[in-house]
Amino acid sequence: MLSRTSTGRLSTSGSPGTPAARAAEPSSRLGGGKSVPEGVNKIAPKPKPSTSASSLSLSSPSGSFARPSQKLNPATVQPLGNKKHKTAFGAMYARGEIPCRLNHGSVKHKIAWTTPIEHIDITTLLPAFFSGLIETQHPYATIVQQGIRDLLSTHHHSLPGSLLPLLIPPLRAALSCRTTPTFSAALCALTQLAECVGEDLAPFVRVLVPPVAARVLDGLWRERCFEALGVVECQGGEKYVGTGRSDLRM
Repeated sequence: MLSRTSTGRLSTSGSPGTPAARAAEPSSRLGGGKSVPEGVNKIAPKPKPSTSASSLSLSSPSGSFARPSQKLNPATVQPLGNKKHKTAFGAMYARGEIPCRLNHGSVKHKIAWTTPIEHIDITTLLPAFFSGLIETQHPYATIVQQGIRDLLSTHHHSLPGSLLPLLIPPLRAALSCRTTPTFSAALCALTQLAECVGEDLAPFVRVLVPPVAARVLDGLWRERCFEALGVVECQGGEKYVGTGRSDLRM
């Protein structure tokens, strides 16, 4: 049976309404979106890449901006203070009970005492400074090292003997630390304390010598360890020369 298709052509496949006629219709009608032959799936358009500002931001996978300078900055104390402090010195510094401030220089940093250092009561302040020997954050480490030097050099004539038992435990803890800056600061503090108190340090030599002797075989520390032990030995005289040598096994 002859019939005309939707395009005007003659067809013998059947009437326009039959399935054969519908299948024979040109696929150009698909472009109009009016009908889709059976068995033909629609192809969804590909999504366009987003060019929003958020996708172009230079951020790390965690969401925070990556700054190369963070790797170059030393560990510092948070400006508003930490809730928990590593030492008594850190807690006192956060409360504003350390009477000094740090003056930043182009090469070296120096501390400035807000109270005349000769008028400072060292009975509570000096043990706090010795507890801060294990601090590694800035500015704690700088203030502790310079503060111990200033306090001992100023009060070496008036340092009470009852204060030594409060200084020895934190000093030994710092000498036993494997961190290079901490051990270096502890060696300096040991030398300064020995020069300050002299033979009064004798009862504590057996406690202080072993952690120093443990570093003697290290080529990096050998010379400095012998220098510190030499100062301790000379300042103490005959009271603990034998004690220091027997512990060191020289």
